[in-house]
Amino acid sequence: MTHSKPSVTQSKPRKKLAVGGAVAALAVLWPLALGPATASAADSAASSNVLQPVPTRAPAVQAPASRHGRAGALTDPTEALHESASAIGCVSSKVCLVVGGAPGRPPSAEVAEVVGGLPVAYRKVPGLSGLDGISCPGAMSPCEAVGFAPSGDYGVEISPSGVPGKPFSLPDFFTSISCYRSLAWCEAVGSLYQKGLALISVKDGTPGTARDVRAPRAGGVSNPEISCGSAGWCEVAGSYYADGSDFNSFALAVPSGVPGTAVTVSKAYGIDGISCPAVGQCFVAASSSSGAAMVAALTGVSLGAPHVVGQASSLSAIACSSQASCTAVGSSQSLANPKGRSLVVPVASGVPGTAQTVSAAANLYSVAAVAPTFYAAVGMVASGMNAGDDIVTSS
Repeated sequence: MTHSKPSVTQSKPRKKLAVGGAVAALAVLWPLALGPATASAADSAASSNVLQPVPTRAPAVQAPASRHGRAGALTDPTEALHESASAIGCVSSKVCLVVGGAPGRPPSAEVAEVVGGLPVAYRKVPGLSGLDGISCPGAMSPCEAVGFAPSGDYGVEISPSGVPGKPFSLPDFFTSISCYRSLAWCEAVGSLYQKGLALISVKDGTPGTARDVRAPRAGGVSNPEISCGSAGWCEVAGSYYADGSDFNSFALAVPSGVPGTAVTVSKAYGIDGISCPAVGQCFVAASSSSGAAMVAALTGVSLGAPHVVGQASSLSAIACSSQASCTAVGSSQSLANPKGRSLVVPVASGVPGTAQTVSAAANLYSVAAVAPTFYAAVGMVASGMNAGDDIVTSS
């Protein structure tokens, strides 16, 4: 099946509050124990896909930790990224990979390697126009990403140091992927718009057969997300359009690679993020049409009581390193509060703590967590000459 593709600067239309540009800034706050940033061995290897490295600079000073184990303050952007970012994955608390696209004629998919808080290399993915999602399942192990090109839709394995392999063809437009502990078990999801969802298993770079799933009601499915709590069990959540609103949420369990039935779980909130640290135990981040945002537990296809995050007007993503420790990201920006900024929300056992403001960013829309005290998130610059461009911030 063939579907139209968003541009590389509009791949997450609900999560980005404005259209991103071609250059992005990097804001970082990394634990002091990591020390100065150092390039990985892959950076010294000759590669025709490696773009100009960014000069190394000492990482920002660590702020005092909050009671939730997160940093108490965040810095302004300090570096420039080439790409319009879509998602982030981390292979350790020192090394993260940001995927997206570099606008141009033609546009190109890119992977930015961020080491110790600094971008050290950018690598193009030959033949691809953009990457929408990435999953890094293990410590310093390969990651899997999904993206697109004029010729169709693709997956690609990316090494822990950000070196892409050869893309492999996918039968549908997939925007979110989750792998459990290795690339031997990955599951990807995408929207078929008014038809519902598409799911596919990918094992060690070999895709299976795509399966279509109907939405709870006829209407466009928006930005479905997937998270796998084991090798054999995943959960999909997202929102769909019905009764004049796209703030209707559904959940879909995928045991043993076999999708169940998409079930409506809320008619008040639209789910934009999901993370499952264990089988059947997930947490979601969601927003309402009234400008409220919440996190909630999702047990199978049963949504728990919403915990409203008072400072937030929207939450776009959530990542959990365990059932006791998650991080949600979003924004306080709205029509009523156009000068709102990005928020990082610590979540302990499903209960949100005090949101922390990223003054340099207007919105954060993708987050990765590999340890209780570490997260990294992708967002947008709030103001100035680079307003609308992408940044990375971390604990």
